[in-house]
Amino acid sequence: MVKEIHPAVFVTAGFFLILLLQTVAAGYLPWWTMLAGTVALVSAPADWRRILRRLRFIFLALLILFAWQTPGTMILPALGSFSPTWDGLRATTEPALRLLAIVSVVALMLRHLSIEDWVNSLFVLVFPLRLLGLDPERFAVRLRLVLDYVERRDLNWRNCLDEALEDPVNPAEETWSVHHLGWQDRILLSILGLLLAGWLLW
Repeated sequence: MVKEIHPAVFVTAGFFLILLLQTVAAGYLPWWTMLAGTVALVSAPADWRRILRRLRFIFLALLILFAWQTPGTMILPALGSFSPTWDGLRATTEPALRLLAIVSVVALMLRHLSIEDWVNSLFVLVFPLRLLGLDPERFAVRLRLVLDYVERRDLNWRNCLDEALEDPVNPAEETWSVHHLGWQDRILLSILGLLLAGWLLW
């Protein structure tokens, strides 16, 4: 039954879960983050570690921004104004936990959705925007090129541009098949849409 569900349903549910995790009360946040992290570590350990490794400087920036820029009790009084504060360290916890929860959800989505699943999902989700002039087919092809390029490279910024010039991706080689929504997919997406609308109104 799960395999019969369109990947757009899983992508929508994943993004909805990310939104919900951003509104969880601070008191419950560590438990939700621990739950999401445990599931991701068990189900998608490689993706989880890879995303964390790529975001390590963002976590470091959060630490520096809050711990050193928030007034409060100094951790190392001997350093004077160069000392981080306990208040800043506590302030770092909440955004870091929310970011970690996002990493866990994204890792699960990357583990269980192929590139073609992502392309099909976003093609279906942006298809209604054709009324605003957006071309879903062009969007899907460009997305496929980007995802294929990211999948083939280690995203090393020192040689990324050189590799792009030496070994460009040939658009003619990129093919993908469209999987249309079934009736059960439309029902599930409608339910998710109603939940999202209710959450926004609440």
